[in-house]
Amino acid sequence: MERYQVSAEAGKIPIFMFLAGYMSGPLFWGPLSELYGVMPMIWASGLGLAATNVACAHAPNLGGLICLRILAGMFGSCPLTIGGGIMAHIWRKQQLGVGMCVFGAMPMSGPSLGPLVGGCIDQSGVTYQWIFWAMGIFTGALTFLMGLTMKETNPGVNLVKKAKRIRKETGDNRYKAPFEVEPMLLGVTLYISFVYGVLYLFFDAYPVVFQELHHMSPIQIGLTFVPLMAGCLLGSVYYIFYENKIYLKRLEQSPTNTVPPEFRLRLTMAAGPILTASLFWFAWTSFPSISVWPPIIAGGFYGLGIFFIIFSLFTYMADTYGVLTSSAMAANTIMRSGFGVGFPLFATQMYHKLNPRWATTVLAFIALIMVPIPFLLFKFGPWMRSKTRYAI
Repeated sequence: MERYQVSAEAGKIPIFMFLAGYMSGPLFWGPLSELYGVMPMIWASGLGLAATNVACAHAPNLGGLICLRILAGMFGSCPLTIGGGIMAHIWRKQQLGVGMCVFGAMPMSGPSLGPLVGGCIDQSGVTYQWIFWAMGIFTGALTFLMGLTMKETNPGVNLVKKAKRIRKETGDNRYKAPFEVEPMLLGVTLYISFVYGVLYLFFDAYPVVFQELHHMSPIQIGLTFVPLMAGCLLGSVYYIFYENKIYLKRLEQSPTNTVPPEFRLRLTMAAGPILTASLFWFAWTSFPSISVWPPIIAGGFYGLGIFFIIFSLFTYMADTYGVLTSSAMAANTIMRSGFGVGFPLFATQMYHKLNPRWATTVLAFIALIMVPIPFLLFKFGPWMRSKTRYAI
C-alpha cells in the first residue's frame, strides 16, 4: 500500500485477484490433465507460478501487480485441481484414504501458516518483496523435485501412449483409448465452498478480533492461526490411526472388495456440528474483556472441522469418479475459489458493523443449515450416482 500509494481497500485487491485467477484456472487444468496428462500440467503451472511470484516482487504499479496476481492464481490452482485425480490414479482403495488425508491437510495448513510466515518476514526488517521471492524460490524448487521424481499417473493418457506405440509397431489402427469428462455434485461443492470461504474470511476477521480488540502485533496475530493448522493435523492423525482402519476392515469384509463411496461421508456428518459449534464458540468469546485463549482454541476446532469436511468430501469424490476426479475437482475449485474471493470482500465491514459476535453468529447459522447435506448424500447418494453417466 505504501509503495503504490493506495488505500487499505485498494491494497486488498491483489489478494482477491489471486483468488479470481484461482477460480478460473481449473477450467483449463482439469480437462487438460486428462487430455495430455498430469506431468505437463505440473511443469507448466509450477514454473509459471514461480515466475509470476518473482515478477510480483518487481511490479511497477498496482495494475501490474493485479495482473500478475491473477496469473499466479491461475497457475497456483493446478495442484489442488489435479491432485485428487493423481491420488485416485496411484492409490488403491485400501490406501486412498491415507493419501487423500495428507493431500487434504495441506490446503488448510498453508493458509494457516501463511500469516505467521508473512508476519515474520515483515518484522525481520527486509522489504515486502522477499515474501514473493520466498514463494517463488520454494515453488520453483518443489516443481523441479516433483518433475524429476514423478512419472505420468493418468491411466487414460498412458493408455493413449501405449495405443499409439502399438499402432506404430503393428500398423493396426484398431487400438484406441477412451476419454471422458465428468460433472460435479452441487451439494458437495456448496459445502466445501462455504467452509473454504469462511477460512479466507478469517484473514480479515482475526485482525479485527485480535488486533483491534486485544492489541496484538502482526506476529502474534499470525500465531493465532496455528491452532487452525493444529486442528488439521489432529484430524489427519485421527484418520490414519482410527478411521482408516475401520474402512479397511469394511473393505475386507465386503464380498466384492468394495465399499460404497457414502462411507466416506461419516467424517463430514460428525464434522458439521463440530464446525458449527466452533463458530458459535468463537463468536461469543470475542469480547475484549475475555481472554484471547477461548477464541484461539475455537479456531483449532474449526480447523478440525474444516479438515474433516474437505478431506471427507474430496475422498467421496475420488471414490465416486475414480480416474475422472480431476474434472470433478475442477468444478469444485471454481465455486470454492469464488467463495474465497467473495467472503473477504465483505469481512471487515461485516465485523465492524455487526461486531465480531453477531458477524460470526451469522456464519454459524449458515453452517448449521448445511449440516444436513452429508446426511442427505448418505441416504440418497446411491440413487444420485445411478443418474449420472460417469460415477462409479
